[in-house]
Amino acid sequence: MSEVTELWKDWKKMKQSAATQRRVLGPKVLVQKGISFSTHNGGAHLILDTKIGFIDFWPGTTKWKTREVPTQTGRGLAKLLELLE
Repeated sequence: MSEVTELWKDWKKMKQSAATQRRVLGPKVLVQKGISFSTHNGGAHLILDTKIGFIDFWPGTTKWKTREVPTQTGRGLAKLLELLE
């Protein structure tokens, strides 16, 4: 195979590994912070039950959005926790 193909495969494995790590870390942080949630799709989608309503959170991509105000979206676990404080 060409060098470019090998680099692409390595990059894809690295990205998959990072998403997997975030899927494990995200729920652990939420539990530590005392935030209740339900797990869906094998941990790929979490639904948080918070004081501001339900929030959909995808830990693999760190994308989140509120259900009460659909335009309120973001990326990153730190930004999500900031919203909830």
